[in-house]
Amino acid sequence: MLPRPNLDYPVTREFPSKFSTAAFLGATVVVIFLVVINVALVGYNTVTQFSSDFNVTQHFWYDIFIPSIAQTTPGTLCDARLLQLGDTVTTNYTLFQYVVALIDQPNAGDAGLSYRGWTLENCDIAALFFNADGSTFSIDYTALVACRATDVQVAAGNDFEITLRADWSQSLLQGKYTSLLGVQLALRTSARVQQRP
Repeated sequence: MLPRPNLDYPVTREFPSKFSTAAFLGATVVVIFLVVINVALVGYNTVTQFSSDFNVTQHFWYDIFIPSIAQTTPGTLCDARLLQLGDTVTTNYTLFQYVVALIDQPNAGDAGLSYRGWTLENCDIAALFFNADGSTFSIDYTALVACRATDVQVAAGNDFEITLRADWSQSLLQGKYTSLLGVQLALRTSARVQQRP
């Protein structure tokens, strides 16, 4: 059996053993509590996270130890993004990369568009251009998409009007680069399927 340590003070007198046990148990509980709280609070740092969902929240195992004032609420993990001319955006389908070509009516400053997670629902194809090149067996496409705020967004004070531009190319040549994100993935998948015996 292990000897039980006694808390004593050499100048005066010994503590009674019942207080020694209580002191060791109390100190152990307090140290464990402080270690868990310290790990939880030190791990609660702001980090950059990329997500396709603007209103994403991040949950950790130590959230139950964080005071309710400091806990995240839905929609607070992502900040509003200020889109300017030339910025590249993609939609949920990730087939095309769009470039902000024109901001007719900005909602952030004189020439910016503040994006806060809403969807582009009021969009029309304003123009579609294509150029065929017989020497490379390719067709280059340019699409201009005009988007306006919906009535609900205008009522909420989020009035805007922008034009997005998407450029892509298609070719019959195998080595020709394509700028379609979804087509690149589909071509790699179909090539693997065709190679199987």
